[in-house]
Amino acid sequence: MARTALRVRFVLRNGGAFETRSRQTIGKAFASAVVNDLTFRAAEGQFEEIRSRIQASFLKDARRELTHLAALYRRHIIGSARSKGRPTGMLGYALPPSDTGVGDDDDAIAIASTLPDWAPLSKKYLREKGRNNWSAARFSARGNLAKNMRAETLIQAFGPIRVSVRRNLRSAPPKAATFNFDGKAKINVATVRVFALTFITPSMLPGLRSANPFEVKIGDGGNYGLRNLMRTNVGDEFANSVSGFSARETGSRYRPTIEPFLTFYLTRSIPNALALRIEQGRLRS
Repeated sequence: MARTALRVRFVLRNGGAFETRSRQTIGKAFASAVVNDLTFRAAEGQFEEIRSRIQASFLKDARRELTHLAALYRRHIIGSARSKGRPTGMLGYALPPSDTGVGDDDDAIAIASTLPDWAPLSKKYLREKGRNNWSAARFSARGNLAKNMRAETLIQAFGPIRVSVRRNLRSAPPKAATFNFDGKAKINVATVRVFALTFITPSMLPGLRSANPFEVKIGDGGNYGLRNLMRTNVGDEFANSVSGFSARETGSRYRPTIEPFLTFYLTRSIPNALALRIEQGRLRS
């Protein structure tokens, strides 16, 4: 099945500044972000060391952002007040913004703006809560969902995170970063691809096609693609908590919660993290 790959293209220039261009592509391999023409100076025989460093850096960033989004889910979804049809809070980045504004607060979006109204809790369930002195919140802060909403569980459910660094055989592109040569080093050009949560397809997250976290568009019938991944890879209890139907809500409408978090992560968090790492020069030796 073809999967959407959001490609964010970076070209390093003048040793530091960069340009970005993004576009949507369809391909067999899902990639959350692509860094094209990453240029660096390295001695002969040093590329494998540089490759390992790049992979470790980008993998660390991708995991940090997923950990951050899981924490936002626990904070704003779990324990949402029963009087609210949608949760409060903002989706944003884990890494601090750069001096040029990459990753600043203007990129954060309100969670409530990405979700349709949830069905209200049933009167029968509210009476049951009252009789048992249970919390009025929709999700228990001590239940299975709170315990398992972690980056490790999301990776288990939705697929691994891995980083590919491929050395380009061609020479450095025109206008690429220039370095002073000492006779022992040369310009290297590489393509970096970050693959994240690769079991997910655009049919499960419509926002992947448009790179738009606001595009949830999950009907009342539910999101069986995501739910089946969670059920198969984690278990029924977790799947039902995140992506199931609640008999304790009025009617049989599906209650989406995780879709905007995953879409934001794949289309905003990872490209932003890569842009910050490149812009701040943390890859150069």
